[in-house]
Amino acid sequence: MVVNNPKMKNFQFSQEQEILQGTVIFRQNDCGSKSERVKPFLYCNKDMIVPLFKKGDNPFENNILQEYDGKQVEIIGEVRNDVFEITNIKKVL
Repeated sequence: MVVNNPKMKNFQFSQEQEILQGTVIFRQNDCGSKSERVKPFLYCNKDMIVPLFKKGDNPFENNILQEYDGKQVEIIGEVRNDVFEITNIKKVL
């Protein structure tokens, strides 16, 4: 599955679990629309920024991911509806 997002150029996800590494960042998304809000992303490199959702968390609050803001992490999960759904996350030292 190729995610249609210019910041995720040529990155393909399979239907199986994937492992990604990067820095969790929160940034304003959907500016000017009714769904505008701060959302979590995984910054892997300048060409790849992946939208995130932690399974079991409230997608409007993202309380679980807040503690990882600005931290280097390794995540396991899969893409669902153009968002990387995290099943496991750990800090990388």
